[in-house]
Amino acid sequence: RAKKAWHSIGELSSLWVSTVSLTYRSLNELLADAEPTGEQTVPDRLFGCWRRNWIRFGDDGAKDSSVQVRWLQTASGMGDLRIDPQQTQAESDSSCGITIVDQEAEPHMTAGWLDGPTGFAQQAVSNFPEKGWLVWDTPSVMRELAPSGAYVEEWERLPDSVGPVAHFIAPDAPTTTNLYVAGQQVFLAVRSPIAGGLHQFSCATHAVAADTLTVELSSSPTAVGKPLELNNTAWQLISYRHE
Repeated sequence: RAKKAWHSIGELSSLWVSTVSLTYRSLNELLADAEPTGEQTVPDRLFGCWRRNWIRFGDDGAKDSSVQVRWLQTASGMGDLRIDPQQTQAESDSSCGITIVDQEAEPHMTAGWLDGPTGFAQQAVSNFPEKGWLVWDTPSVMRELAPSGAYVEEWERLPDSVGPVAHFIAPDAPTTTNLYVAGQQVFLAVRSPIAGGLHQFSCATHAVAADTLTVELSSSPTAVGKPLELNNTAWQLISYRHE
């Protein structure tokens, strides 16, 4: 998939929403104060955390499910975590940024990805520099097709990711920090303070009753199974929708 800045600076600036920053003790508390705001650049049906079931390269390639992939999509901001057992963390294709969907495109609605104001990627250049066609098989299963025919991916929305979607940033953090939320699924992306360093990407599940977050998948293997803490962090709301 492409991650290219194919929109103008003027268009990008319209995606930025400034709101008051407040310090919260928990995710429930953070979401309790959220109200609909921010630009929406994708259809509602794309909201949620999507698990890639498989990818097939070319028309006659075998379906490959060896790479664990999560794509959490909010009204505009998104996080994309990819864990490939054949790659080092430095070789990972994980990223965060903005998704722009053209719903009127032919023959299928077309998605493009770019960094936007707060996005970043582990790889400076995408392995597949083209937009993607999106085709829904069911409300929770879709295929992403490369217009060139280079690949087809099947994505399935995690059931517990249906619900409010939100994008927050931590303006006082040492480096760019994005928090994406979809239902009970959470994606945290922290930029490395070192040029060319390892960015941190983690997916966590929110236990609403206990109001705790547990890391399920991460670019840092040692983080898996541990709590994801939001304590004493000032978060700024960029977008929010309640499905």
